[in-house]
Amino acid sequence: MDDVVSWVRSNDAIRVRHWLDDPQHDPSWTDDHQFTLLHWAAWEGHIGLADMLATRGGGGGVDAKNAGGDTPLHAAASHGHSQLVRRLLQLRAQVDATNEHGNTPLHYACFNNYPETALELLMAAAAAGRSGSTPATPLGRENRYGQAPIDLARQSLAVELRNAAVSLGLDPDRRQPWFPTSVSSSDSFATLGRSILVSRQQSGVTSSNRSTENLAVDCRSPEPPLSPAANLTGPPTLLNRQISRQLGKQLRLIRPMSIASSGFVGVGGGRSQLWLGVWLGDQAVAEAQVAVRVYRLMHNVAVDMTERVARLRRELTQLAPRLRVLNCPQIQPLLAANVVDGVDGGNHSGGLRLTLVSGYLQLGSLYWLLHGNKQGEKIEIDKLRIAKFALDIATGMDYLSRMDPPLGCYQLNSKSIVIDDNLTAKLSLSNCRFPVGPGGLRGGSLQQRQPAWQSPESLAKPEENVNTAAAHMWSYGVLLWELGTQQVPFSGLLPMEVGLLIASKGLRLPVEALDKTAGAAAAAGQTGDGAARWMARLFAMATNELPGSRPRFQALLPVLAKIAIAAERSAVAS
Repeated sequence: MDDVVSWVRSNDAIRVRHWLDDPQHDPSWTDDHQFTLLHWAAWEGHIGLADMLATRGGGGGVDAKNAGGDTPLHAAASHGHSQLVRRLLQLRAQVDATNEHGNTPLHYACFNNYPETALELLMAAAAAGRSGSTPATPLGRENRYGQAPIDLARQSLAVELRNAAVSLGLDPDRRQPWFPTSVSSSDSFATLGRSILVSRQQSGVTSSNRSTENLAVDCRSPEPPLSPAANLTGPPTLLNRQISRQLGKQLRLIRPMSIASSGFVGVGGGRSQLWLGVWLGDQAVAEAQVAVRVYRLMHNVAVDMTERVARLRRELTQLAPRLRVLNCPQIQPLLAANVVDGVDGGNHSGGLRLTLVSGYLQLGSLYWLLHGNKQGEKIEIDKLRIAKFALDIATGMDYLSRMDPPLGCYQLNSKSIVIDDNLTAKLSLSNCRFPVGPGGLRGGSLQQRQPAWQSPESLAKPEENVNTAAAHMWSYGVLLWELGTQQVPFSGLLPMEVGLLIASKGLRLPVEALDKTAGAAAAAGQTGDGAARWMARLFAMATNELPGSRPRFQALLPVLAKIAIAAERSAVAS
């Protein structure tokens, strides 16, 4: 990784762009001191490169902190890169972020005597103070040693800053003592995510103790998961060795768990078991908790399996690297996939084992978050978070649609979207439809279809005759309806009934449900009713009966971004 750091520091934008385009590379990579690439671009003052890293999700975000708690804004301010400071602020960097010493970027600009940078930060802090998102005492905010920015400035700069503060309506002599925690808007979402986990634990519904009955309802799996005593490949120690050997990584399994907590959805074509594990030895996921799905694939004893197994391995070899997408924050990558023979001599009489490894997220799927479990347990999600979910999903789908060739095997639905601890919606690529046929292995496709989210043409035509991009847009429209109403699409019908009625009888979701939701919110004086009206319009566009008339995700992103901003302003105003 030293090469990409040197390219960033030397402002070699072409090489950095190629590096970011490679899905094998993680743009949120950090060095031993947790410096991101955006930290180094800000340190050197490379505006164009920093802008590219920030807007493409590189560097872990504009507010990423290194080991000392410094953000890229700290780095830019400490070196007097005023234009870069202005650009980071335009990208909504937190102007009052503090490091481990309690210093803000303004502390550094004053200490190093950069008047233009200090004035830029002062004006931004004043504007943020008027909006209520940060205290309006930027010059008097003390660090943990009792020093405020005005104390660190030279006399000429201190006079200039005092005059500027007065003109901005600030009291330059007002002091704010140091406080050890400073919560940003992104931190508040992380707090909400942790509160959801606490509510799960208090209600007795966690990833480790969900009942088989609840699991069948949540995941619509044709059969319950196996008990720990019914291991597919013997004791956990044996399973550890087999998976570690086939993946080339050191993997330790901890305990069985439910499907809902991992982001894996329904199963087809064989029995399976899901484990929580720790994967070691890989730079991208070192010491990380992972969800490990082990499938036992049934086979047809009447055909020669040798060629079928070889074909399946070739397909996995081609597909799995494309699913290891690390450079899009809205995508949860598949970390590894492999197939091995049964444990009894490799003669296929014990079946085949397909292993999928994905990151472990405790909050589980969007479906669980919106609809809860059989007992009715669910989490209330406000309009602001719904708007941001819609933007996250569209951003991830836009990335997938621009892959060359496009990734058509991903099934877009609320069960294949997982939520991280910061409440970011991520497309779980472990839910792609892995081919396990035809003929030799039963099932044809590993993942069970979810017809409630599928377009009419994808249910009525062969896959090769379907416009994948248009079909995904229809699925996105169903998700908008689901987010807006927080209802299960076509609840009360079996999946097979839903598929038949959509394909042959014209069954559709009612747009009136979204209109009623917007009207009820407006009548109750709730914020975000405008977002609901926009969702109704976007739903109608996305579910156009003519596939060629549906918009592309790239065209929706500016609209969704405006909806999210409007919802955030409404939330702040209320």
